[in-house]
Amino acid sequence: TDYGMFCFNGMDAVNYDVTGAAVYSCGSEKEMLIMFRSWSDAVVSPNTSVVGHNVRDFDMPKIRQAYIRHRLKPPAFLVP
Repeated sequence: TDYGMFCFNGMDAVNYDVTGAAVYSCGSEKEMLIMFRSWSDAVVSPNTSVVGHNVRDFDMPKIRQAYIRHRLKPPAFLVP
């Protein structure tokens, strides 16, 4: 993003060093989803473009399903 590069890790709570990126390590997928929602709700606006290879047909549905699986409210930008 214009704010910088961010990595969200839901596999463990190890503080990884990724050059040029802020790494948010969580102990579980659920904790990662909660942290990602807080972050994205703070920085994503109606003018934000989400860009990626097949992001609309693959990434976004997978992320939405993870929020549903954990019975969590998704980030505002993921709500259709």
